Amino acid sequence: MPAPPRLKGVRHALFGDSLRPRPGPAGAVLILYLAWAATIYWAASSDGVLRLPDTGRGLLEHYGFLTCFTAGLLVLLNAYFAVAYFLRVVRDIDQYLVPGADAHVLAEITGPHVESILLKGRWKFMLLLFCVIGVAISFVIFAPLDRPATYWGNDVFNARPYARSYLAANAYLLFLWGLVYPLGLFYVFHIAISAQLIVAQLRRRKLLRLNFLHIDRCGGMARFGTLNVLIMLIYVWMSLAIWPLHLTHQSSYPSLIAGTLALSALLMLHSIYGIWWVARAIKSQRDEAVDSLNERIRTLMEPQRRSFAAAVAAMEYRDRVLSVASYPYSGGIWVAVNVLRFAPAAAVVARLSIQGLTTT
Repeated sequence: MPAPPRLKGVRHALFGDSLRPRPGPAGAVLILYLAWAATIYWAASSDGVLRLPDTGRGLLEHYGFLTCFTAGLLVLLNAYFAVAYFLRVVRDIDQYLVPGADAHVLAEITGPHVESILLKGRWKFMLLLFCVIGVAISFVIFAPLDRPATYWGNDVFNARPYARSYLAANAYLLFLWGLVYPLGLFYVFHIAISAQLIVAQLRRRKLLRLNFLHIDRCGGMARFGTLNVLIMLIYVWMSLAIWPLHLTHQSSYPSLIAGTLALSALLMLHSIYGIWWVARAIKSQRDEAVDSLNERIRTLMEPQRRSFAAAVAAMEYRDRVLSVASYPYSGGIWVAVNVLRFAPAAAVVARLSIQGLTTT
């Protein structure tokens, strides 16, 4: 049985010995968001831009900003819970192992992934790269705020002429695109890759053992499927503002279209390849078990050792093994995967269809 991940300092304060999210950090994030929301509302009220005339979009009319604000909170909390869930999966990895697995080998396999998830090692530089890209994108998007009507087709409350709103709202957007979204994408990629590599290495070293009688009907590997869905939700929160941004602005600007297509493509690819090696491990062990059972059934049916009762029992077990799904999703989770996979693309198609009908 592998030793549980060792957490110290800030990491222990975040997760504790149970490796579950603590109420304190989650509450602190919520308080930060409430304080920031109050600041933005005060700034917009002071500038008189809670609502804007004609096609203008004041704070209370800018549905895209309001959903972006909510999405940031959801991404942060989702990433926090996903990291905690990953750490618990690693802690409980012994349930997927052959008896007597070497603890040192397991620590060698899982240790580097735990360390890098907790931002030790070289992976943290990928997060830094994501943040730099996010900040650069932020300033590109901020550039049209001198002439919002030209770029978006309408005035907006966080345009440069509204000084307090410009600072308060855009400081949040810089925080969102420069830190929150990069952090979310970092953990999406990292957790997916780490979970798959751990399973692949266990399989390669012949340490992996599935439980074909497990109630989840995927060899006991459903926790990996749940983990994958948990990180896929981060894409959904990031996509949350797509529809409201389309509704908010008169013009569909290039960065919105590009972001929509990129997120939709990433989500669809991730739904398939985010669990690829886990699915291969399940299929491989299932096929090996079926071949072994078929050979046993043939042996039991030979005239010199005929045992119908044992053969029937082996056949029943073989049928159970054959019913094991390759992808580690229980029924409800599988439905959620398919909904998540197509939701962003469906929203875009619906928006374009409605826009086409209104212009004809």
